[in-house]
Amino acid sequence: MRRAGSLEGEMKRFAARLRREHAQEIESDAKEFKHRACGLLKRYLPPFAGRPTEDSINTAAKLRKQNREWQEIYPVAIPEHATLDPPVRRQAESNLRSALRSRRNARKRRRRRRRLGVETKPRALRPQRKKQAVLRER
Repeated sequence: MRRAGSLEGEMKRFAARLRREHAQEIESDAKEFKHRACGLLKRYLPPFAGRPTEDSINTAAKLRKQNREWQEIYPVAIPEHATLDPPVRRQAESNLRSALRSRRNARKRRRRRRRLGVETKPRALRPQRKKQAVLRER
């Protein structure tokens, strides 16, 4: 059994295995291989990109897939649902439905982009809209 604190040793063994198994790729372009390997390692280690998932939304999504009605889902998915004041309860219910709808829509947008091959840029790098530029000139 390995010690929990032997991260450096583990990484040395991992790097040696990569060098052995991917020698041809490293020989052709070592810098690009290292860049790709580091990027993939970052992708598969936390923290992950995006907002962390909430258990209540996951629960609601599973129950909706089972064709359950919202009235059955609210008490299960919303903590202390029965003890909430009516206006607070309605707001929590609305928030849960909105969060689930938002997750579903985001998944559809990502699929559409992937299918179309659209490359996404961070907002800071996107060109500004003409309408915004015209408003600034006034």
